Amino acid sequence: MKICVKCRENFTDDSNFCPFDGTKLEIPDDPWVGKIINSRYQIVEKLTEGGMGKIYRGLQLYPEREVAIKILPPERLKEKTFKERFMREGMAVAMIRHEHIIEIFDAGETDEGIPYIVMEFLHGNSLEDELLKGPLSVKRAVSILIDICEALGPVHAMGIIHRDLKPGNIFLVKINRKDRNGRNEKNNGNEGDEDEEFVKVLDFGIAFLRDQPRLTDKNLVVGTPEYIAPEIVLGGKILPQSDLYSLGCIGYEMLCGSLPLGSGNPAEVVLKHVNEKPVPLQNMNPDIPPELCKIIMRLLEKDPKKRYPDAYVLIKAFYDLGLVKKTEIEIETKTEAEKMELPVEKKSILSNRMMPSLSLTSSHKRWEEFLATTKDLSNEIGKSLELINEMETLTAKLTKIEKEQFAMGKEIEKIDFEGSESISRLRHALNALAMEISEKKSIFMETKSRLDELNSMALMEEREVKKMLQDKELIQDEGERISYGIMSKLEKISRNWISIYEKIREEESIKDKLQNEISDLDYQISQIRQRMESIEAETLQKKKGFEEKIKYLEEEKKKVKERLSTLSSIFGRNVK
Repeated sequence: MKICVKCRENFTDDSNFCPFDGTKLEIPDDPWVGKIINSRYQIVEKLTEGGMGKIYRGLQLYPEREVAIKILPPERLKEKTFKERFMREGMAVAMIRHEHIIEIFDAGETDEGIPYIVMEFLHGNSLEDELLKGPLSVKRAVSILIDICEALGPVHAMGIIHRDLKPGNIFLVKINRKDRNGRNEKNNGNEGDEDEEFVKVLDFGIAFLRDQPRLTDKNLVVGTPEYIAPEIVLGGKILPQSDLYSLGCIGYEMLCGSLPLGSGNPAEVVLKHVNEKPVPLQNMNPDIPPELCKIIMRLLEKDPKKRYPDAYVLIKAFYDLGLVKKTEIEIETKTEAEKMELPVEKKSILSNRMMPSLSLTSSHKRWEEFLATTKDLSNEIGKSLELINEMETLTAKLTKIEKEQFAMGKEIEKIDFEGSESISRLRHALNALAMEISEKKSIFMETKSRLDELNSMALMEEREVKKMLQDKELIQDEGERISYGIMSKLEKISRNWISIYEKIREEESIKDKLQNEISDLDYQISQIRQRMESIEAETLQKKKGFEEKIKYLEEEKKKVKERLSTLSSIFGRNVK
């Protein structure tokens, strides 16, 4: 197969020049470039390569949009765990649909059985690239941390732990505030800026999913050494606080330009996370507000229980610093009629393009234009008339096929839109419930702390009474009667003891009520999660028939295009 690097059309190996623009055809260095996956995604160029696969810039054909495509390296197919982990990324992210998490459009396997994931195409820089320039300003660092927390809140509520948060998996894009919410709004105190920095969390390839089988041995350390939580190193329980530890490492690095425990030999670095304390952030950069330093250092506690309990509490702590303004997120509501109506033009939040946009011209239009330019030549060259007639017939067939594919694509787009809207509404509900749980858990912990204090006080009073009753010197010799003073003291202690136990019963009642409310909210979240999974499965099932039809049409289209390519080559030789 040869491709035209200008229009990206594929041609047979016997063709040398593109009939549309005269560009010399090339055999791509990468065998994936130019291929069409699942009859819907054309691979345009390789962008990068990592441990979890190659990432390509691509074009979704039906409906048309620019995408990024991650493909599992074929040599890793033999590793069952690796393949399952790769597919888990698609499963983990697809249901979340959060503005601060890269969107997954599709996941599946090629005809050769190689897994792929189709994602939104991001224009911008990774946080890793930004940190090469040096530390960030305090306000910018806090804004980025808040955005990451806003992603982690619902992710953790869904029972998903990222496990590999690091600057390389945090992507920064510039968007117009009007594009974000359809209205101009203030963003984190930067009132004069038309554009705002927007965070996207990437790469859930090694994410831990609650209620899913563990893919890695407990003795195998998974993650990036410089950002890994101590409990993961020790093979302990994977917790939301594990991600918050990694976030602390990121925050530390953003604010002072250095990693909390350095880099180097991976084995040595992971042991440092277990055994060594980082240099206090305030010592690294005295200009950082002390309260912010306390937040970051608390995130870096070795004991998960000493860190923040969840991302929602952490968001509040960041906003309480007063360094950035809180942006209220409005939950859009739609009427039943509006829910069924597709937008005429769906704006991407990624409005600033740093690469040339891809042309979306359909193949049949190119062939129609090509035939229009050959009319005069065919009149002069009689032997080409038959070729032209066949090419016109094939082009008409190609037009019909592509129009059918486009119609199928619009149906898929409609199904995706409806599924996405349903999941988005459920995610908002889940997020609200998770925030409520976070608040109630905070109250629960405060209540528990008061109970511990009251129980300690009651125990002290009991010990005092026992001590008094056991002290023989306090008992009078005459008839062994207890003195009035001792009785008065006992009465006072008893009153205190009764008062304390009344408070204990009151706090126990509050604690039990909170526990029941938290359990009820947990149940509601589990029901929402199940419904989201159900909607995702229903959406995939609804799309299946249309996707199979597109695939069948693509095979027909391939035959037509191959014949057109051959005929155009013959026509070119005749003209010469």
